[in-house]
Amino acid sequence: MEEQARQILLTNLRRGVADWNGKEFNFSVPSLTGYPFQWFWDSCFHAIALTHLDPDQAKAELTTLLSGAQPDGFIPHIIFWEMEKQPDFLNRNIVGMTSPYFSATIQPPIIAYAVERVYRATGDAQFLEAALPVLTAYYRWLRYHRDPDEDGLIAVIQPEEAGTDCSPKYDEVLGLDELSNQGFIAALRKVYAAYEPMRGDDRRILAADIFHFEDVLVNSIYAFGLRSLARLLGDSPDAGEFSREADKTRDALLEKCWNEEAGAFFDLSGVAEKPVDGGHHQLTDAAGAQ
Repeated sequence: MEEQARQILLTNLRRGVADWNGKEFNFSVPSLTGYPFQWFWDSCFHAIALTHLDPDQAKAELTTLLSGAQPDGFIPHIIFWEMEKQPDFLNRNIVGMTSPYFSATIQPPIIAYAVERVYRATGDAQFLEAALPVLTAYYRWLRYHRDPDEDGLIAVIQPEEAGTDCSPKYDEVLGLDELSNQGFIAALRKVYAAYEPMRGDDRRILAADIFHFEDVLVNSIYAFGLRSLARLLGDSPDAGEFSREADKTRDALLEKCWNEEAGAFFDLSGVAEKPVDGGHHQLTDAAGAQ
């Protein structure tokens, strides 16, 4: 199994220099044909796996991802390193964008945990030193842009951001009337169209209350990442900030999302934070919905 994992990860390596920003890239793609770019949480998990196979490649994976951070701290969920492959991809997929070079959306923020795993495996202080300012800016970006009510829970603005694209828990808010892959994509296109004039202004998008989910999975990962960041910061004055934020997120999950009767945590939908019980039906043929 280890050898097969090695073959997949190392066969899927993409290395080079991007024409559009002159930066070197070195990472594993999720798929050489279907998904030939860098995806945020895919790269995080690739790096964790690579600590067992090729620690230097694990560092390269995350260094490449961190190099996509924007001046305001945002790290996109897709970076189109090789632009010549983009037209074919966009013919088959819909992506919210404010730049031709990357998406305008997030994925579950596992990156600090991935950096921690790679640092623990390699002991590379230089790698950590370079990563920390990018990580602190990113988690502050999430807090400011995705938690406008400051309750400790960040919100996603479309299903793909949560990594659970076709979950039936989104059916109601998407107004899904055809339970098929085509029905899901049609509903998603309506969300994208509504966002078009607002893309890049996440607080405005959340206030519009079109698709506003405080997702339990995403916030559990957010708290997890904040804990990792606090540990990585060690004695730095910033460590306490992220530790307190992790506590706040944990407490909000318990207070707002836990349902004692059901024995489960429920996501919260909309500015009004309506609990969502996960839906009562399943989508069919949901593969490749992006």
